[in-house]
Amino acid sequence: MSDTRPGGADDLLELLAHQHRQVEQFWTQLDAAHASGDGALAELVPELVELLLRHDAIETALLYPELSGVADGRGQELSEQSLRDHQAVRDQLRRVLGADPADDQTFTMLAQCVSDVQRHAHEEEHEVFPLLRTHIDAARRAELCAQVADVLDRAAAG
Repeated sequence: MSDTRPGGADDLLELLAHQHRQVEQFWTQLDAAHASGDGALAELVPELVELLLRHDAIETALLYPELSGVADGRGQELSEQSLRDHQAVRDQLRRVLGADPADDQTFTMLAQCVSDVQRHAHEEEHEVFPLLRTHIDAARRAELCAQVADVLDRAAAG
């Protein structure tokens, strides 16, 4: 999975929405692999975790700081809640990493994590993204999108 911009998009919100779709597609593959006992499960789980961690790095470094400054305090409230959601997902991922994904208990934890991520993504796409589209223009969203590579480099380094 890459974090390339879909269709050459240069809008941070489009990039993040694209990543949300990638998570959904990955989960469909993982769920099918688990149901069929496919050995690919052990390869797919670390890829999903990596995608989620990259997405987390982007949102934490770029989206939520931008969100916190808009809409007379509503942005700050949403940003704080989103950061709590992200911390909860990171905690869930730590419990899953290194465990056997074929184990039913581990897979159940992963399923709960993905469910939480999907709920969070839905909230972002229906409340956070529209709020940001109202308060920051396309040029600023493009500036933020241009910073993604640097954010991912920093996340990988440290």
